[in-house]
Amino acid sequence: MIMRSGFSSVELMVVLSVMAVLTSIAVPSVVPAVRKAQLGSAAVGIEDIATQARTLSMAMPGYTTGASYGVVIVQDQLGQAYAALTYGTSATVADIVADGGAAAASVQLSPSVAVFTAPGSGASPSVDSATAASAATALSGSIGWRYEPRTGVPMIAGSRAIGIGIGRAASTETTSGGDVFQWPSPLADHLSVRTVDGAGGVAVQIYGFGGSSRVEL
Repeated sequence: MIMRSGFSSVELMVVLSVMAVLTSIAVPSVVPAVRKAQLGSAAVGIEDIATQARTLSMAMPGYTTGASYGVVIVQDQLGQAYAALTYGTSATVADIVADGGAAAASVQLSPSVAVFTAPGSGASPSVDSATAASAATALSGSIGWRYEPRTGVPMIAGSRAIGIGIGRAASTETTSGGDVFQWPSPLADHLSVRTVDGAGGVAVQIYGFGGSSRVEL
């Protein structure tokens, strides 16, 4: 009796056809999950750097040199984005805290993720969050802010103007005790990470008191 080893061409074609069908079914469900994971990782990374900068600034004894810790988010000319910890009187690429020639604390965003911002409207609420989000464009260059020593309140880089919001329109909030707080938005009314094909996004909001949140777009 003749023993046959391997597969015939017909059997191989059947196996490949089944694999193609299974792949066509699985890929559409996998791609959105991968995108969501990349966006979530990017937003959490930015928040982590911001939290670290705020924690370090709150541990400072106060203004001794006028410098404090902050965050800079950079979108380079190749479209690659990253966020890094800064220290100085401003929060720019030049202020990134270095360790052996590399950033001491930074997060590299996925190549399929881009940073979007909308210009800040200032101290008076003039746009809502939805309008700011729709007006946002891809970040060109960088955006940065720092935190006031001891209080951990966000500051305009290079200034002692404090209590600003980043990534959210200017707002006025009243506490249960009747105290009124106004959070101006001089840097950006909107800050988000989005897929380069525009299929999804996550907004990152920094509040005037220093806390942060993420909102899926």
